[in-house]
Amino acid sequence: MGLQLRRDSSEVSATKRPVRGAFISLVRALAAGSSGSMAVAQTLLVRFLTLGLNLATGIVSARYLGPVGRAEQAAILLGALLFPYLASFGLPFAVQYKIRTEPERAAVFESAGTGLAIAFGLLSCAVGIFVVPHMLAKYSASIVFAAQIALLTAPLAMLYALLCAILQARHRFGETNFTRYAMPASTLAILLALAAGHALNAISSSVAYLISLAWAAPWLWFKVGPKLRVRGLRSAVKQLLSYGSRSYVSDILGTLAAQVDQVLVIGLLSPAGMGLYAVAIGAARAVDLYSGSVVAVLFPRAASLENAAIVELTGRATRITSALLLVTSVALIAAMPLLLPLFYGRAFAASVPVAQVIVVSIALNGVVYVLAQAYMAAGRPGVIAAIQLVGLGTTVPAMLLLIPRYALLGAATALVISTTVRLLSSLACFPLVLKLRVPSLILNTGDVDYLRQTLRRQMQGDET
Repeated sequence: MGLQLRRDSSEVSATKRPVRGAFISLVRALAAGSSGSMAVAQTLLVRFLTLGLNLATGIVSARYLGPVGRAEQAAILLGALLFPYLASFGLPFAVQYKIRTEPERAAVFESAGTGLAIAFGLLSCAVGIFVVPHMLAKYSASIVFAAQIALLTAPLAMLYALLCAILQARHRFGETNFTRYAMPASTLAILLALAAGHALNAISSSVAYLISLAWAAPWLWFKVGPKLRVRGLRSAVKQLLSYGSRSYVSDILGTLAAQVDQVLVIGLLSPAGMGLYAVAIGAARAVDLYSGSVVAVLFPRAASLENAAIVELTGRATRITSALLLVTSVALIAAMPLLLPLFYGRAFAASVPVAQVIVVSIALNGVVYVLAQAYMAAGRPGVIAAIQLVGLGTTVPAMLLLIPRYALLGAATALVISTTVRLLSSLACFPLVLKLRVPSLILNTGDVDYLRQTLRRQMQGDET
């Protein structure tokens, strides 16, 4: 009897060991992020954590500042978020693309990109300081001055974006993922400290957001450790500007498309209305989990492939992303009437229908964002620029027409219309530009099998 019990115990232990070993292999693969699927999973987990932290910072700000104070905070930070990207000249994508396609010259491209990033950051700072007072004409002099001071972080913002691109080109996603959750974590800690000391206001809360950038960019510089090269620098600068100038139009139009709604709401509605709109956007962004995680891994891996392989890879990524976005969007829209007033306060209850409509726009934009990587990887950034131009050409007149009539709900509806137009344009350009069939957006059994096989392979310890 004792011998039988020992034999049974040994068999149970032997059964547990492969399961435990498979789990350990999966955790190690996830931590390393060495394969495409595991890098996406790692980035996705970080985005979940980052989302929770960003929601927490938004809730603290809304609870303590109220609609008007939240609007003033958004006004202070708007220029610091907008102008560095307007002056990026497509640099992050250009550096990433060149490192992947010409790895033997990576060092000189990193050197050229670093110098250009700092120069473009200083340029955006100078321009923004003069433009911001006109954008914030409805706000007090102290808020305008604070917004101008916030622009001094523009060089750091440009450098941070460049260093993230370099690390992603090297397939080192751990460092960038760390900053993505460590930055909002530090912001939340500062906000809570200010609230505890009864010193939380629109200006001090804005400083809390900017401090995270002040440490993140130098830390990434230390981790990247780019070896500066002078030889071949002029040629590298020309190549980066050549590629970047083509993708820059797309970048600037994409930035305008992402921020023009807030600019118009600031100009057309009261500060209280802007505060409600800012909270609606913050709550709706809870759906925006997947596209950024997929793109962070997809573009570096697709940049060196042939067009047919790029479209196949992009199609699968788009279908998986679309399925996830659909499920998340439906759940979030259903829960919004309960969750938004509960977390942000009854003062923001009017934001609920606006946030529900914006969820649809953000979900559609996630699909567009993944599809766009096919054109970037194929070296056709001009296509994205044309699509963004069409979208922006739809957004502005739609908002000017709908905001005066329907206020915040009009702005949200204009976003949905614009994003739908961009989605249809993105799909139409596959046969028109790449001369390839439009990828299906509906998840199929092949995609499910791919996910199942990938998970099985990672659990068996194969990280290739």
